[in-house]
Amino acid sequence: MKKSLVFLTKKNFNLYADSKYLSQIVGGVFSDNFNDIFTKQYEILIIYNTSLKSLLAILFSKLREKKVIYCFHEPFYSFEELVQWKLKFFKYLVVNSIHFFSCRLINKAVVFSNYGYKKLKKIAPKNLNISISGLPYENNFSEYKIKSKKIKISYLGSITQFKNPYIFINKYSKYFEKYNIEYHIYSESKIIVNNKNIYVHKKRLSDQEFIDAIKSSDLIHVPHIFCTQSGVLVRSFSVGRPVIINNTENYNHENKIDGVCGIIDDEYFLEKFINYTKKRKIFSLMAHRYYKDNFKLKHEYYEI
Repeated sequence: MKKSLVFLTKKNFNLYADSKYLSQIVGGVFSDNFNDIFTKQYEILIIYNTSLKSLLAILFSKLREKKVIYCFHEPFYSFEELVQWKLKFFKYLVVNSIHFFSCRLINKAVVFSNYGYKKLKKIAPKNLNISISGLPYENNFSEYKIKSKKIKISYLGSITQFKNPYIFINKYSKYFEKYNIEYHIYSESKIIVNNKNIYVHKKRLSDQEFIDAIKSSDLIHVPHIFCTQSGVLVRSFSVGRPVIINNTENYNHENKIDGVCGIIDDEYFLEKFINYTKKRKIFSLMAHRYYKDNFKLKHEYYEI
């Protein structure tokens, strides 16, 4: 196996553990220090996230005759999606531009979902080698035990216009009492709720606390609108916890989740939720199987 350098192009708390674990998988070294592009010994540079430094790292590595693999978390935003970002329009226009030019310089691309593959193909050269990989999260399977009739649904992460738990809460909070639902929000975002069945945990979670919160839950709510992958979804499946997801295109390109290891929030949600309550252990086991079949990381994805 060729020696790899996994490079995190900016210090990012949410991606630090992932990229460091990836370096272990590929038997390489990890760095978030740009100077290491010049000083470290490596044959393959793996860029794990996007910033303006990404292009510089690619150029300098190519000058040193190194191979470059680029991880595309959100490969390409359409103009309609860019408009929805409103104040962040220009930020993600820059991201689009970085990705467009990077595609023409790198040796291989890695995406983390079938939908991500579809989006990257729109801007990538026809001859670009693209692999679909799982996210670099460890297998954290935790045996699921039914502790009570209560169903703990958890939302973890920031709250934005594109991942907004309030839409779900506004639709279904009137049923929380009837169906023994406790809804927990783990977020640093500003949270306003007025329901005795909703619990707020306002703090930044460490990586271990994040996993522990998932393990303590029955279902994980992942209300992303159009992202190509979700770390919360993958971590939930790695722990063996089913999910609630939106009825949006990003999931239509993946293997079936609805009714197998999760529930799509559509007009039949309550019927499917009742079915879940009767098969909680089965859903948990199927969630972990989904992880192993679809998201388990292999070092071959990062070889050239």
